[in-house]
Amino acid sequence: MVTRALAFVLVAALAGCDTTRADDRFEKGLLPGTAGLANGIGLSISPGRVHTVDGSVVARAASPAVEIALEASAAGEARFTLTNVQPGSHFDPPPSSIETLGPTTVALGFQVPAGGLHIKLKPTGSGPARFAVISDIHNNLETFGRFAKAVQAWQPEMILCMGDLTKSGKADQFDEIFGHLGDPGVPIYTTLGNHELMGEAAERFGEEIGPGSVAFEVRGVQVVLADTAGARFAPEAYDWLASALWPRSVGPALVLAHIPPIEPWGTRNHGFSNRDDAEHFIQVLAEGRATHFFAGHIHSYADYSMRGVPATISGGGGGGIET
Repeated sequence: MVTRALAFVLVAALAGCDTTRADDRFEKGLLPGTAGLANGIGLSISPGRVHTVDGSVVARAASPAVEIALEASAAGEARFTLTNVQPGSHFDPPPSSIETLGPTTVALGFQVPAGGLHIKLKPTGSGPARFAVISDIHNNLETFGRFAKAVQAWQPEMILCMGDLTKSGKADQFDEIFGHLGDPGVPIYTTLGNHELMGEAAERFGEEIGPGSVAFEVRGVQVVLADTAGARFAPEAYDWLASALWPRSVGPALVLAHIPPIEPWGTRNHGFSNRDDAEHFIQVLAEGRATHFFAGHIHSYADYSMRGVPATISGGGGGGIET
């Protein structure tokens, strides 16, 4: 009885702690990524992040549609690299120079007038949108390599990932998997998992990948990545989630998260740590007419339903398979 009581106290403490952490991650995720370029030009990207690689500024898009602001007090040229871009995407206004460095990476040059320049990146294409979904990679490069080959053969437009990129959040693990995210040849838009709350991965994720909660539309399909890495959803993010789902056009809405609010077996204790939080999350999905919910975290596969919303557990991206 003492052990069970102590376990309950620990779970409650962790849940209470993540309320603050989840809200903090959500608020930081709303901020754009920023960096200074040559000639005193400032760069910001939203949603996205900017970091420096071998002395060069690299901006990473966190969704297929991003906005880039170049701030300058005097006219000059801005040069930087943009990665995680959908092939064939359209820049408005177009760059003065563009060089393809890889399937999802371009080197860009823009002539920036005094006062700055605002750029919109938009995906192009027609017909049905195709997505590949993965979760729980856990630094398993062998499995991820097979997944990358399957993606290259099937040619979806993007990968949607439900987190747990790393095995235990260590810096070298993050560096390893981050260096392989471009292997499939299409952009990967991802939330974070509970393993990204370990070690240095949460900070690195926020600095180099972007927000854990992000929403975008691809040809009438609304995609919502929701940060549930701490076994709950940020209380301050519920209005954002509701507005991301509704109102919208009649098209589908896909919601992807790491930890599901409830799991289909009922005995795994791998859902949200608080039942009221779980009910609230499911209620927003149902009222927002979400057409499918995807989660990982459990290294298995299952199809079920949450208050009429079809749901899928798919946690077979590299972690040890349970069933």
